[in-house]
Amino acid sequence: MKRTIKIIALILSLIGVIVLLSFVDRSSDHKEVHEVKIKIDSAGGNRFVTENIIWQKIVSMGDSLKGIPFGEIDFPRIEKVLTNIPSVENAEVFAYITGDVKIDVKQRHPIVRVHNNFGERFYIDGNGRMMDLSDNYTAPVVIALGNINEHFVANRILDASASDTIIEKSKLTQIYILARFLEENPFWEAQTDQILVNSDGELELYPRVGGHTILLGDVSDLEEKFYRLMVFYKKGLSMVGWDKYRLINLKFRNQIVCTKTNNNGTI
Repeated sequence: MKRTIKIIALILSLIGVIVLLSFVDRSSDHKEVHEVKIKIDSAGGNRFVTENIIWQKIVSMGDSLKGIPFGEIDFPRIEKVLTNIPSVENAEVFAYITGDVKIDVKQRHPIVRVHNNFGERFYIDGNGRMMDLSDNYTAPVVIALGNINEHFVANRILDASASDTIIEKSKLTQIYILARFLEENPFWEAQTDQILVNSDGELELYPRVGGHTILLGDVSDLEEKFYRLMVFYKKGLSMVGWDKYRLINLKFRNQIVCTKTNNNGTI
């Protein structure tokens, strides 16, 4: 009997809470927006999106928000419009009973800028998604250029899954995999200026320090290739000089083939 009474009391309490929340929700529909607060996530130092850009998008919808009753605001539509900004990854709009509306905007994080053979320029972000350039800000990321014969398709996601062999992966996918590796390794990210797809379709790197080119071939065994390169930097170039060789070839497993600057031979 006591257990039954407790269950009934719990049910009545839940009903009361639901009714109260419903009342609060209905009453808040008539409450007018007092202030709009915009928060933009600038992780990575990106400044693609500004408060002014967000406001322009909201105004373009024919709505200034301020002074508008909550019940007349289409929050999902605002989120959709803001998320459609090319450099925005996600946008959330919250209403508070105090009368404030908060807009949280997360920017996309590009890791490489691509220049293809069709004169198109675009980013690939950390999720492998193609991204338009911005008139507002240029991200200081590595540039990929050369023999790239794939068109830009807005928001296309490059599939870097392990199910495909290296040969089956597109050049843009390999560029994305390499750029992601560089970003995860701060030394190599700082050392790399450009990624080049040469006439043979192989990947080359142009470092910031040293007068040499690094030939990777493809993105297989990146950890092992860059480990060999680091050992060579420490035990080779640090002793003979950074301009001793014009080409450092990492294509072959367990070895490094170097071409001297004066073209007198290889080691």
